[in-house]
Amino acid sequence: MFFLPNILTYLRLLSLPLIYYFLVKENLWAVGLLSLFGISTDLLDGIIARNLNQISNLGKILDPLVDKIAIAIFAIYVVLYKEFPLGVALIVVLKDLAIIMGGLLMLKKAQLIPTSDLWGKITALTWAFCILTYILNLNLFKPVLLAAGLILTLFSAISYLKKFLRQLKMSKSR
Repeated sequence: MFFLPNILTYLRLLSLPLIYYFLVKENLWAVGLLSLFGISTDLLDGIIARNLNQISNLGKILDPLVDKIAIAIFAIYVVLYKEFPLGVALIVVLKDLAIIMGGLLMLKKAQLIPTSDLWGKITALTWAFCILTYILNLNLFKPVLLAAGLILTLFSAISYLKKFLRQLKMSKSR
């Protein structure tokens, strides 16, 4: 069944190669418009899914996956073109890969689809702002957002690990 929230998520996914193309071409207007489109559809898909009762397992998986792909694409760009520290980008991407793998494990072992938590959302937002400071060369904010992003990544990773372990334990006791 085709749900509008999932269509919006697919559109967001399809916009990512265009965003990267315009980043490389340094067309910040196009990047800004496409990013605004992505942020808007990301907000709308959740609102629509909840209000129209169109929450689906596909949406629960696809929405956070597209968010992680977007962060990875932006991270690749800032590492290659804007002197973003490679080690930091690897930490961000590897944490997201670990969450994806943990989610797949949860799906296989416990038939549960994990959802994003507050730490994960705050962390993703912090990395988005941090990457934006690199794209726009806002040097004053780079160190603060890098440090905040790394600290939040640690809290987020711990939060997800606790959540995964708790859900696995609960599923085994059923």
